Amino acid sequence: MKPLEFREIAGLISLSRTTTIDEQPSSKGSGWEIYPGTVQVQGWRHGFQVLYLASSCTVEQVNEARAAAAIADGPIDNHVVYAPSLDNRHRTHHGLDGPNVKGVWNTRDYLGSFIAAELERYRTQLQKEEPQHYINPQIDTPSGVPRRLPNPLESFLTHRDGVKEEDLAGSLGILLAEPGQGKTYSTRHVATRLLQRSGVVPIYINSSQWRTMSVAEMTSFSKTLTHCFRHFGSSIGWLDGHEDEFVRVTLKAGLFTVIFDGFDEYVLWNRGEVEAGEVLDTVGQLAHDTGTSILMTSRTSFWEASIDESEAESPTDVLVYKLKPFDVNHAKNYFAMRCPARAEGATRLFEHLQELKDQFTGRGFILSLIADLAERGDGLEFRRTGGGLTVQWLIRQLCERERVRQHLPLTASEQIAALQLLAVEGMRGERLETALIEVAVSEARPELEGQEVRRTVAKLEHHPLLGRRPGDTWAWHEEQIEVVLLAEHLCQLSSSGEEETIYEFCKPLRLSDSTRLDVADAVVQVALTDRRYGEVLLKKVTRSLVGTTEREDRGGQTHRELCKLGVAIALRVVDRKAGHGESKKERRRILQDYCGGEILGDLHLGGQVMSMDFGGVHFRQCRFDRVVWANCGFDEGTVFERCYFVGGDLHNCTGFGRVQLKGSEVDGTARQWIDRQQAAEGTKRYGADHLKADIGVVLDKFVGKGGIGMRTVEARNLRRGAIRKSRHGDQVVEELTRQVLKEHDISGGTRTGYSVRSEAAEAVRFYADNNVFIGPVESAYRRLARKLRIELERDDGR
Repeated sequence: MKPLEFREIAGLISLSRTTTIDEQPSSKGSGWEIYPGTVQVQGWRHGFQVLYLASSCTVEQVNEARAAAAIADGPIDNHVVYAPSLDNRHRTHHGLDGPNVKGVWNTRDYLGSFIAAELERYRTQLQKEEPQHYINPQIDTPSGVPRRLPNPLESFLTHRDGVKEEDLAGSLGILLAEPGQGKTYSTRHVATRLLQRSGVVPIYINSSQWRTMSVAEMTSFSKTLTHCFRHFGSSIGWLDGHEDEFVRVTLKAGLFTVIFDGFDEYVLWNRGEVEAGEVLDTVGQLAHDTGTSILMTSRTSFWEASIDESEAESPTDVLVYKLKPFDVNHAKNYFAMRCPARAEGATRLFEHLQELKDQFTGRGFILSLIADLAERGDGLEFRRTGGGLTVQWLIRQLCERERVRQHLPLTASEQIAALQLLAVEGMRGERLETALIEVAVSEARPELEGQEVRRTVAKLEHHPLLGRRPGDTWAWHEEQIEVVLLAEHLCQLSSSGEEETIYEFCKPLRLSDSTRLDVADAVVQVALTDRRYGEVLLKKVTRSLVGTTEREDRGGQTHRELCKLGVAIALRVVDRKAGHGESKKERRRILQDYCGGEILGDLHLGGQVMSMDFGGVHFRQCRFDRVVWANCGFDEGTVFERCYFVGGDLHNCTGFGRVQLKGSEVDGTARQWIDRQQAAEGTKRYGADHLKADIGVVLDKFVGKGGIGMRTVEARNLRRGAIRKSRHGDQVVEELTRQVLKEHDISGGTRTGYSVRSEAAEAVRFYADNNVFIGPVESAYRRLARKLRIELERDDGR
């Protein structure tokens, strides 16, 4: 990280429309600079100057600066601003006072003073996100040692304390867990703790915020970050259009840190506009350039399928934290806090449920449901009987307790029926409003009349599973409840309905990519856990969705989305029946069994396909929508006949370069990785286009987004990513380091990095703007072509 310069702060403040500070000092000395400034509001204009003291400023230099700025008797107002690390050396600058000194601030606080009102509103609203009854979970840390206290996520984000400014290099942390395990709960806790204990303000992002943004806005990571201020009712109007600069300078100044809940949802929600590796690279570069610790969360399954850590190009270390399931001790502490009078019984129930080895037990939302049951119960002991998931049993028990407690005219089964209808309608895009709740109650108990329905709905406002929010909207207390209710309803329908009925039921569903994975997981868990259903039902559901019969919308968007759900269910069955350590051929056999037999035809796949041997497999008329193939095997017997590839990538796969692409179509992104794999495996001649692409892959590491600015790349990252898969990647890197790049020490000599040579900078910028090689870049390209015996076309270059 390059130290923050005051001219960067001046440039950002000058965007505020009321205050302008020159980006060049009017005078300077060793360790200090003076910058003229102006405030103008409604025709009123007032001049001032900023005396900036660098981290190296000595006591003698402070006194010199005092005289130069005429602190004691000058006619102009002075703002004294200093680098925070100066406090570690001496505090002489705090004695700079006088009638013309309007304040002494460190850089962080000075920047904050220009958005003080917005920050106060933001802090107030964010503090409301503090979760109740929080228990620190056990977390596997990057060191391999599990830790609970002090909270390792909080420690990660506050490492700046006691660290010299020049030593900050930035860090990127990833918290992994499965849905409902507590990622959001944990990040909300850490965000509000930082507000209470640290001068740093967290920019807290989750999926509820970006759902209101356009795709064009979301593809900008900086716009996604700054949108949180608008979400929390504290918009900073003057940063619109300047989001990149705002984020870079404020993070570098230590005013903010970043907590980004939902890395996987962000990638999936963007529907191919961004790639997981690209986002990771962008965020890692931001952490590196600003010296900021950034925390993101992701589903474990998404991370393992989408990110190959050996190929990650993030310029900073990616530190992986894993949220562990709650054990009995954690549960006991939680119940003692949440429901002390019923804690003992709640703990015994948790122990009993844990013995059943349900995959959901140990996730945070299950603890919440058990506590609700204990709080609303009558002191009786509960023990689960019968089949089904733990969460299904808890839902039924809560509904039964609510019937008694609220004197509801709905049995537990009728409440569940109403809740299932709401889950279905919610997944179809309907808003949960009072009118819809009344419809659900009437459907569940038709004999209830209008007034009785309204009285019943009023009692449901404080139901343990969903409740009424301010206004006329309702919401689920736990997102996974909605998912499980939908899955259970689908299984019930499928057990008696025909395949066409299942298809028509699912047709109106509007599932995001991340929700689709959750629903698929819940359907598989419900069907394989509840003895009423089983594997036969799962095959029926899958085959009804992947479709083997002609339908009027076949090939359309609706069918594609439903087919993705069917394939997602099949892939979850594969994981359930044969873990990633099982035979790749066995995993592929299960997929074929569920999706049509030996020939896999008319399938639409999205997301990740992991650990399968597709040697000799025939795909016919399939669409692969941004599929990431991870740890899969292919060979010359693998046939893709009339298939369509959109985007996607390969991670640790073998043999794809030898597959047969019979009449298949690929988009530009897919063509790049397919061509590269074919060239790497020698099935396609490595030619000029491949060489250009490989040079571009390396140069892109050094070019900032939009072609503005040049980056430094650590030596260890130079050969990572797509270039690592190239047949001649090492030679490309070696030649570029001879003619275009230069090696130097970074981070105080502790690491080695590369940057663009000054004489090659113009050529690299020209490539970034025009995708054409000139100067030293063209020279390296032609030299490599001669070495690799690649014949260039006569009109290639000049």
